[in-house]
Amino acid sequence: MSDQSHMMSHSEWPTVSVVMPIRNEAKYLEQSVQSILLQTYPREFDICLAVAPSSDATEAIAQSLCTQNHRISVIENPSGKTASGLNAAIA
Repeated sequence: MSDQSHMMSHSEWPTVSVVMPIRNEAKYLEQSVQSILLQTYPREFDICLAVAPSSDATEAIAQSLCTQNHRISVIENPSGKTASGLNAAIA
């Protein structure tokens, strides 16, 4: 069997949601999101930022990124717990 027989057509690739629970990530957030947006993927994908209470500019940066790109959404993660942020994002 050739390698080409294992290749999926673009329509067979799933759409993807990248979930990022974040807290006090102002220093790295923009670079992290831009890195995801620059990925080559044959279908649509979106990014959900689950923002926990932060003592830096994380929330403001997340909101700014959201207004700049329709593929980015922001949800609140008031508990600050990673599992809570993941659950809220996939709900």
